Amino acid sequence: MRRAAVVAALLALLAALAVWLGRSERPGPRPPARKNKAAATQVTAAVEGEAPVLGVARRADVDRSGEGVVRGRIVDRDGSPVSDGRIILHCLPSGSDRSAPIDGGVVEPSPEGEFSGPGCRGIVCAELRHPTLVPRDSWVLEPNRTPVTLVAQALSRVVGSVSDGEGRAVAGAQIWVRRGADDDPAALPPFTSRNTVSDGEGFFSFARVEKPPCDPCGEASGRCEPGDARDVPTYASLMLIARAPGFRPTEKEVSVDEEEGWQIVLAPPLSPLQGTVTDAEGRGYARARVLARAHTRGYEVHQARVEAGQFSLAELGEGSYDLRVVQDGVEAGELGRTRGRRDGGAGRGRAGARSRGHGRGGATRQRRAGGRGGGRRRALRRRAHGCGGHGGRDRGVAGDVHARRAGARAAFPTRTSDNSG
Repeated sequence: MRRAAVVAALLALLAALAVWLGRSERPGPRPPARKNKAAATQVTAAVEGEAPVLGVARRADVDRSGEGVVRGRIVDRDGSPVSDGRIILHCLPSGSDRSAPIDGGVVEPSPEGEFSGPGCRGIVCAELRHPTLVPRDSWVLEPNRTPVTLVAQALSRVVGSVSDGEGRAVAGAQIWVRRGADDDPAALPPFTSRNTVSDGEGFFSFARVEKPPCDPCGEASGRCEPGDARDVPTYASLMLIARAPGFRPTEKEVSVDEEEGWQIVLAPPLSPLQGTVTDAEGRGYARARVLARAHTRGYEVHQARVEAGQFSLAELGEGSYDLRVVQDGVEAGELGRTRGRRDGGAGRGRAGARSRGHGRGGATRQRRAGGRGGGRRRALRRRAHGCGGHGGRDRGVAGDVHARRAGARAAFPTRTSDNSG
């Protein structure tokens, strides 16, 4: 028992010694450590304190949130309200060098030309999107102020007229603008639209593409500088195409800077192209149409319904046409380009052609239709001719298209009709 008491006393002594040694080996005073920690905290706080400032500055350049309300009224140069188009509101924040559209800032004017939209902490610029109008000067607004009157002016226009051979105005003519033959394939027309229609007096016009006056938002974002992405090349040369019922299609090369305006004279139509559509057994095709596409003018397409096996294509122009027969959206037959040629010297023609049709089974047959040929695909050419004492004549070619259901073929024997023009 005495031995147990001695052992317990020794263990207590060892425990006390261990506690004392642990306290004596602990690192020096704590205040320096607190000082270092405080310094680190201050550095971290400084970094965190700078970050929000930089972040706010960056966001301010592209801040799209609106604040306040801007109001305005749009009129033209005569003071009449502009009730169509759209207004896009941009914000140039104070102290920033970049602008951005404001969220919810796309608005439309009322019938009285009035509009309202979100403002911002800075300069608000109004951009007009309109097919025929552009701001007369830069539109700058201030939030929470009285409505301001903004003036828009019409885009400059190029004017032309359409008439027949006797000088009578042609109303309802469709006019398209296409690039010239040697123009840049990446170029765009210098107008807001590619096509228009002549009015009741035969006049038509195209509005030129113009950049609006530069505003502070555009200057800050670089939209006003040359070389902007919206600056694209425009046609160096123009080709006008005009079509109207009762006339043949007409092309005319023009210049944008013609001072007297464009004048288009439509020629009378050539004789209609008539024919029949049957299969090899002479049966007709229900719900069929014949399509004619000009060989050198891919944009010119004509179509005619096949009724009781007959079709008639009118208002064709000069040159060659490729013919196809379509039934329920599926091509049932094809007549390759076929050319009419003169026979003798009396002004009458005989069409020599080799035609080809494709059936649903994939088989192909050829059939010679009048004249001689060497197996080439030829074009149906409609051309005005003059010979000796016979003035100019237009030859109309008529024939049959045989489109077999299992291996089609097409043939156009000749029929000549005269139409002085």
